[in-house]
Amino acid sequence: DEAVFELFFRKNPFSGEYTIFCGLDEVLKHLANIRFTDDDIAYLQSIPSLQSCQGDFWEYLRNLTCQDVVVEAMREGSVAFPRVPLLIVRGPLGIAQLLETTLLTLTNYPSLIATNAARMVLAAQQKVLPAAGSAPPSANSSVDGRTTPPVSQLTKLHA
Repeated sequence: DEAVFELFFRKNPFSGEYTIFCGLDEVLKHLANIRFTDDDIAYLQSIPSLQSCQGDFWEYLRNLTCQDVVVEAMREGSVAFPRVPLLIVRGPLGIAQLLETTLLTLTNYPSLIATNAARMVLAAQQKVLPAAGSAPPSANSSVDGRTTPPVSQLTKLHA
């Protein structure tokens, strides 16, 4: 059986009006590299609730690939709106079910970070923002060739 699922946001993060779609590169890496190793299968076979699975199931996992999976995606970095598909995934039912949660995870966090960064840039407009977690800029540091003022002179932003 073939399955089709759409990955989308129900609502935008930060009570905002948009989301920046990111994570497609990680989705494609995952699709290219997903597989169950012999160690993975041995672990799964040791789980009591899975011990009644037949040998055909373990062979299915051992031979699983995404060669029959087709993904349509929004362009990385695009502005996305609620309930508009970021990804449309078509493929065999069992593989699509295995992929769904992972693909949500691989796109949700990067999209959240990109959206937050875009909101900061819009809020800052022409002001210089120090990078979170970085050392305070020195009087000699520069951004785009401009001298960055000391931290005490940076404007506080209010969203």
